[in-house]
Amino acid sequence: MGDYMDLREMQAVAIVAEELNMRRAAERLHISQPPLSRKINAIEERLGIRLFIRHSRGLELTPAGGEVLGIISPLLVMQEDAQRKLKSLAKPACTVIGLTTAFEQGIYGPFMQKMTELCRPIFKRASSIQLANGVAKGDILAAVVALPLAAKGFSVMAMQYAEPMLAFVPDCWSPPSVLANLHDYNDRPFFWPCAARNPDWHQWMRGVFKMAAFSPTMLEEPEEHDVLLARIAAGEAFAIMPKSFAAIRRAGISCLPVGDLPPLAMGMIYRDVAGEELARRCSHIWRRDW
Repeated sequence: MGDYMDLREMQAVAIVAEELNMRRAAERLHISQPPLSRKINAIEERLGIRLFIRHSRGLELTPAGGEVLGIISPLLVMQEDAQRKLKSLAKPACTVIGLTTAFEQGIYGPFMQKMTELCRPIFKRASSIQLANGVAKGDILAAVVALPLAAKGFSVMAMQYAEPMLAFVPDCWSPPSVLANLHDYNDRPFFWPCAARNPDWHQWMRGVFKMAAFSPTMLEEPEEHDVLLARIAAGEAFAIMPKSFAAIRRAGISCLPVGDLPPLAMGMIYRDVAGEELARRCSHIWRRDW
């Protein structure tokens, strides 16, 4: 069958076979779709067989691809088992708690102080999807995330906290004091984050937009918050963010309540018993603080 496949290539084939969708597989592998497609093509060329049939509905595993999957699957299971056993031997130097960047970081102050008094954790700030991957791998014991977030390799615990979503609108547009609904701004360009940042929330918000009859021209939202605010203030487009981000003052921007936007909910995610215990402790402290 030609040259060997390394473990990363085996994992790529297995995930593509599981998803039968190159975009979703690429998101799980934390790479973009074109490099993954090239990798699969290169593996097929090296082995001299076709692993997948491409058609308009997605991908289909070929009989030969099924054979390859049967050969590599036990090796991947053995690798995961070995990693799990090695991880169980290692004594973590410190508890790691994830904090999503979906909310403005200033809201975590009292919570971080009390958690530091209890267990002196390391706090990791990242997007909800990055934290979810860390929890699933066991690198993070528990994490605060934005919901909805589909549970893949972890459990979700809802918290009694949610923030209203506000429209951040350029002052040069002469906005009203209250934006009654999203439909009022259908003729305006809108900054919108890419789906990879949180596919589940992204899909859920698409449903919200559909219900609100909101279908503007969408521009990709810059990841750096300062850049986003600068571009809003310049009148390039408006954006929707949780209320806590209004604490970051920026000249040239008005923050308007929107009547047909649901609040952004918060949750804790964890993977095992120790993570669940920490998540419950975090949730209790958060309720007490708020």
